[in-house]
Amino acid sequence: MLPGTCYGWPKNELHWRGIAESIVDIALTCTPHLALIDGIIGMEGDGPLNGTAKPMGTLIMGNDLVATDATACRLMGLPAERIVHIALAAHKRLGRIKPEEIEQLGETIESLKSDFELPPRFDKITLKTD
Repeated sequence: MLPGTCYGWPKNELHWRGIAESIVDIALTCTPHLALIDGIIGMEGDGPLNGTAKPMGTLIMGNDLVATDATACRLMGLPAERIVHIALAAHKRLGRIKPEEIEQLGETIESLKSDFELPPRFDKITLKTD
């Protein structure tokens, strides 16, 4: 699916309209049946250009896009409920975000979790806590 068919060109129009909204709109238009996250080597800090590589040795996959992203966040010590596109997708009922609602197979989060250094301005790109 080409984002340009929905948002026009240039593709950086997605950034101007809002990355989180664009991700959710595309997923609502053509919902994938499988999500695969390559977490063999992650990147922390100011990625993707200035971040620091961090070996994790992890592959995350699932048939629930929100649950897969939320699980990846929890492995990195990130608050999945505050990540805008994940929270918005859960609100639009694209999938589950609560850990108790996610069936997880394989290794536990606790056995693989490694807190990541947050990117600069992380508080400005996430939902505020109450």
